[in-house]
Amino acid sequence: MILLMEVAVSSLHYDRGSKLRLYARFNIPEVWIANIPDRVIHTYSDSVDGEYTTHRDFQPGDTVTLSEFEGVVLSVSMILGVHSESDG
Repeated sequence: MILLMEVAVSSLHYDRGSKLRLYARFNIPEVWIANIPDRVIHTYSDSVDGEYTTHRDFQPGDTVTLSEFEGVVLSVSMILGVHSESDG
């Protein structure tokens, strides 16, 4: 597995807490959490001793890249379903 992506509408606290620690413990290389209410993609990578050491946030208008595939660039607006900058 290269990437695990969660979609959080009402489960953000649980996804960023217990679930994220579990993913790190099992060495999932990268986790993205699509925070739908806040229109943010939270990314986590570089698991060390059961915790992710790298965390970044991306908003509509940004692009996000898979750590394992730097040539794969995705639009945050597209992932979140934001159709124009005025929507974000």
